[in-house]
Amino acid sequence: MQADRSTPGPCATHAGVRTVLVTDDDARMRRFVQRMVELRVPDVTVVTASDGPDAWRVYASSHPDLVITNLMKAGFTGYELIRRIREHDTTTRILVITSSSDAESRREAFELGADSYLCEPCGSSDLLPAVTALLPNKQAVER
Repeated sequence: MQADRSTPGPCATHAGVRTVLVTDDDARMRRFVQRMVELRVPDVTVVTASDGPDAWRVYASSHPDLVITNLMKAGFTGYELIRRIREHDTTTRILVITSSSDAESRREAFELGADSYLCEPCGSSDLLPAVTALLPNKQAVER
């Protein structure tokens, strides 16, 4: 199936609720991040995707404020997802969570437009501050 290449617009945030897209091919990791964000970050809606093409479709339809992605996934990589997002959008924040701790992976992710990078294993003490720092504050969203 062909990935949706529609041009996403600005964040589709309504009434102060921020949207977070969590994409990871590992279902356990995806659920962990989703639950952690839903339970610990106020005024957030979480949408999920399991592979590159699905992540692009969900991104294009939900216009999230934050994308949390891994780098290796089916369909196309997290690098490709970052590149596609940045071709159309410079406001959505991007957090990479990956098992790849080498400097080259980190450099490439940042060059493509990632805003932050966490290495697995990471727990809530790493994830929550990164998510909170990257999400727009509720007052800015409500304007």
